[in-house]
Amino acid sequence: MSHIGFPFEPKVVEADKGKDPYSSPFFKSLPPALQEASRDFPHLLDYLNILPVGDFGIPQYIAPLTRDAGSLETKNLIYPAGEGLFVHVLDDPEKVRDWYVGIEPALEHPQLASIVGDVDELLLDFTDEFDLTHDDDELTAALSDALDSIFGYKIVALAAPQARPARKGLLGSLRGLLGRRGNGSGSHKSNLSEKWDLDHEAIAGLKYSIIKEKVGVGVLQPLILDPWIEDIKIGR
Repeated sequence: MSHIGFPFEPKVVEADKGKDPYSSPFFKSLPPALQEASRDFPHLLDYLNILPVGDFGIPQYIAPLTRDAGSLETKNLIYPAGEGLFVHVLDDPEKVRDWYVGIEPALEHPQLASIVGDVDELLLDFTDEFDLTHDDDELTAALSDALDSIFGYKIVALAAPQARPARKGLLGSLRGLLGRRGNGSGSHKSNLSEKWDLDHEAIAGLKYSIIKEKVGVGVLQPLILDPWIEDIKIGR
């Protein structure tokens, strides 16, 4: 889960790997629909655990979102915006504009930089596949397939972010992010999930983040993916 730009002070939660997070009193207090979504996407529960519900209350879960939600007098709602991405909308106490928080999957690991370095090195063996792509959609699919191969199995719980319209220099930009041009075609495949002891959730979060940074638009990705966003204005 990405910890960027929270409009509130997140609660500090002590990690307890030996405890079932779905047996906690807090989880049991969630509405059934929110419990189900949190089981399917554990990063949603991670977010709820750091949310100061004492200040805001437990969010209403609306799936699918409808335009009627815009007429709510008090907004504290979460809705799914695509596979793996959720959005939390909160009232702004100053009534300027509603708070918008993207809840994204992500990997938190003490050796994250080393893991990403390993992934970048192995992606160099897939440049032949990247050469065959013509636009962002095809490049995103090729990158997704390459990551599936690198991690040792296909990730289906979290879909890759949708791509933007094609633009010049996209393939060159990807090579620049990788650091140099490779000379393979996916022939060097290594199971990084075993090397770094990554479970399905960790791999899904890492895959989402890598595609977001290399083909997507970084921190703006939730706004691009969210089908309920009609326009984006940048002000000072």
